[in-house]
Amino acid sequence: MPDRTATPDTRAGGRNNLTERVIMAVSNFGRFLDEATIPNLDPTRRLGQEQLFGLYLSWCRLHDNVPASETDFRAAMKQHRIRSSDSGFWMTGPAATDYILSTYPVLP
Repeated sequence: MPDRTATPDTRAGGRNNLTERVIMAVSNFGRFLDEATIPNLDPTRRLGQEQLFGLYLSWCRLHDNVPASETDFRAAMKQHRIRSSDSGFWMTGPAATDYILSTYPVLP
């Protein structure tokens, strides 16, 4: 007999889809931080939450990863104890180049 108490968000093992998505976002998030960011002590040149998410989207595109939602990305930031208002990071590597080129308009 089917379990009628299960919700559409529940998978085998009792985890819901949101939990699964956050776990995936967190696992990819660490790799993203390692490959696309560097620590930056200059408070005038740190990535804000929107910039960090944009860099993450570029990183995902370059690695053929399906990006997590912005909500799940924020959960991953929280899991890694990164403040949304001041990440303490700056961008680096191919994802930084992709982010910059896709964010800024072509100059005349």
